[in-house]
Amino acid sequence: MHSTRVLLSIAALAGTSLSQKSDAEFCSSLQNAFFTSFLPLAPTTPADILSFIATATGIPALPTTIDPSAHQDQLCAIATALPSSLLPEFQSFAGELLEFGRENSAPLIEYITDCVPEPTAASMASYVSYVFTATGNICTETAVPGSTGSVYPTATGPARL
Repeated sequence: MHSTRVLLSIAALAGTSLSQKSDAEFCSSLQNAFFTSFLPLAPTTPADILSFIATATGIPALPTTIDPSAHQDQLCAIATALPSSLLPEFQSFAGELLEFGRENSAPLIEYITDCVPEPTAASMASYVSYVFTATGNICTETAVPGSTGSVYPTATGPARL
């Protein structure tokens, strides 16, 4: 334990960003653990919503890297595309996801802190904090271009990555 503290202190004194202290193999392993061990514990997407997503166009693919803003963009795109009959189920699911994220943010913050280079790490950590503490809708309603009265949700936040 002391050797880790000494190395981190030396890195800090040398001007090396602490968020860049981890090597690629460690970060790859940490990301793999996040996707294989942690995410399977998250709430399951309801079958009706999965069925709709499978046939819908214009919805971004699920991110294959840890990218909170891309995930939020995907959720907002899904909310935009869903028929009104599925919105109550999606709202409930999205609330469960946020609660899960709030209660289990440590692995995500660990990855960001250990593996994302600065200044992106600070911005991403701030963004995650914003999403998990936001009250109300994390997607704003934006007017549909060339339309009157139509709106669609778009991701919001203090800093887009």
